[in-house]
Amino acid sequence: MNRPRCLAAAATILLLGASVAVAQAVVPPAGTPDLTQMTLQPSDLAPGAQVASAYAKPPKQMIAEYDRNFAHVATTDGVALKGIDTQLLLADTTAAASGFFTELRTVYGSKAGHLLLAAEIAKSAGKAAHLKLKQIHFGKLHGIGVGAASLLVSITIRTKAVTLVSDVVALRIGAVIANLTIVAGKPRLAASVPSAIASAIAGHITTVLAATGPTGPTGATGATG
Repeated sequence: MNRPRCLAAAATILLLGASVAVAQAVVPPAGTPDLTQMTLQPSDLAPGAQVASAYAKPPKQMIAEYDRNFAHVATTDGVALKGIDTQLLLADTTAAASGFFTELRTVYGSKAGHLLLAAEIAKSAGKAAHLKLKQIHFGKLHGIGVGAASLLVSITIRTKAVTLVSDVVALRIGAVIANLTIVAGKPRLAASVPSAIASAIAGHITTVLAATGPTGPTGATGATG
């Protein structure tokens, strides 16, 4: 499967400092719903965050991808975060999005998937971090009741110098999948933090889809409906 890039970015934020870089920008196909309005907005958070955004080359089975990353950010309730990495994916059909989400659930919820992800996190952190697989711990996968399907898994990195946690969240609404990694500098995030952020994104997705249809201005087949 095509792994979302959120986890690699999380390792960078956790171990090397906050970063708001995104992939090289690409132009989405004509008729693509506005993913820039579906994702997390600066207004959903406290003022002052560093933000970087761009459309990116999507993985297979996806029409478009939009990444928006925040650094030095806080929630509107004043919870300070090291960063929030977001990835919006638009599939060509709801069935394809559902299948992709099922793959995500398998990877995030299985021991084999955890080993794969831990290796990717350690690799992304770089040799200078000296991060070992046994220092990366996964919590129990569970849903958060947002969208048609959702999941959350907490990933904790414990080194001699620091203990940091990230909550990885994925949700699906129609043919749209949102992946986000919320990185904190504290042992545990309150459950209300990822839930509120995911709910904000779900609201934006629902609003845009209601106005534009799944793949174009007038419905499923684009300009002609």
